[in-house]
Amino acid sequence: MVFNIANFYKAATYWNENIFGHIGKRKRQLMAHISGIERVVDFSTNNHLQELEKKLKGDLDVVLWQEESLWFQRSRSQWIEDGDRNTKFWAIVGVEFLRSVLAVRRCGTFEFEL
Repeated sequence: MVFNIANFYKAATYWNENIFGHIGKRKRQLMAHISGIERVVDFSTNNHLQELEKKLKGDLDVVLWQEESLWFQRSRSQWIEDGDRNTKFWAIVGVEFLRSVLAVRRCGTFEFEL
C-alpha cells in the first residue's frame, strides 16, 4: 500500500508540474502580467492591452478557483488521514450545552462554559 501511495504521489507531482502546470507559478505569472499591463494602461489607452488585461483577469479567476479547490481537497484529505480526533471533546461540549439549554428552560438563566 505504501508503495502505491508513493507511486501515486510521484505521478501526481509530475502531472501537476509538467502537464497541468503549477498553480502557484501560474498565479504569480498572471499577476505580474496584469500588473505590467496596468502600469502601461495608466499612461496610455490601448484597446489591445485593455482586452488582454480583461482576458488575463479571467484566466486569473480560473487559477484562483483552482487554487481554492486544491486547498479544499488538501484539507479534506488531511481530515480523512487524521480522522476526527476531537470527537470526545465535542461530545462533552455537546452534552454540557444540552444540559445548559435544559437548565434555561427550567429556571430561565443561561450558564455555559467551555
